[in-house]
Amino acid sequence: MKGLGSGVIIDAAKGYVLTNNHVINQAQKISVQLNDGREFDAKLVGER
Repeated sequence: MKGLGSGVIIDAAKGYVLTNNHVINQAQKISVQLNDGREFDAKLVGER
């Protein structure tokens, strides 16, 4: 299954993106696509 959501870059130097839990909840693979088309693999590093 493929999902879609939004997030905000909070630390570009570290590559941190903030999003809501429901966007990545139970995800087996996370990727980030920027407006310019670049795409990056991502991982969950924190949860609240």
